[in-house]
Amino acid sequence: MSDSASRYSIVERLTKQKLELLDEINNLKEDVKIKENEIAALEREISSLDDVYRLGLESKKREKGWDLDRLKADKDRIQTTIITREANINKKIEHLDKALEDLKKISQISLEQEKM
Repeated sequence: MSDSASRYSIVERLTKQKLELLDEINNLKEDVKIKENEIAALEREISSLDDVYRLGLESKKREKGWDLDRLKADKDRIQTTIITREANINKKIEHLDKALEDLKKISQISLEQEKM
């Protein structure tokens, strides 16, 4: 009976070792699956971030485009105002020059009359 018990004990130990090794392999395979799932989740997150970044960038670009259009319109409006005001100012200057010239003539005539 002692040989039989000894064999049983050896078979039990070897079977236990075999099960532990199989568990170790299964645990390693499970770890690989977990890492694969984490990788897939992170790849989805990165892809989502790319989409968010792209949409945010497009939105910023649109806003900057609107700002640019508004600035161009303001510049055009100011240039138009300058042209109109410059023309009006030039007319006023012409009138002032004419008035100064008239005063100069009046002063010359007045001086000539005083000399007489």
